[in-house]
Amino acid sequence: MPSISKVGSALDNAISESFVSTLKSEIGVSRYPNHQAARASVFEFIELF
Repeated sequence: MPSISKVGSALDNAISESFVSTLKSEIGVSRYPNHQAARASVFEFIELF
């Protein structure tokens, strides 16, 4: 669904949705054994991005 708010609107979350989509495609949508393992995976993705 395309963004429907005005340009520069605080309600426009297209950038964050794009980031989450890229994150999911890069690290996968798998289950982690605990919260710390998930955080480590996301942190590694961001640091290497």
